[in-house]
Amino acid sequence: MYGYKKLMIKIILIIAVLLLLLFLVKSISPENRKKLPLLIISVAAIGLAFLVLPRLGLNPLIVLQKLMQLMPFLKGIIPL
Repeated sequence: MYGYKKLMIKIILIIAVLLLLLFLVKSISPENRKKLPLLIISVAAIGLAFLVLPRLGLNPLIVLQKLMQLMPFLKGIIPL
């Protein structure tokens, strides 16, 4: 019985995320709709990274923290 409850929770979470995504897509202004495919690809890549990295033995939040430590260094290198 526990497996059934766990599956139902996952399905409810997936439906909630899809509804949130639909709401966000509807609220995007027409001039920003050109950036929508890039946004969807970016979100999918980030989600995939959060699913794959723990299986490789890397904690995604630690990787994010290390990237944040590199930000001042990158800011000095990249001309804006």
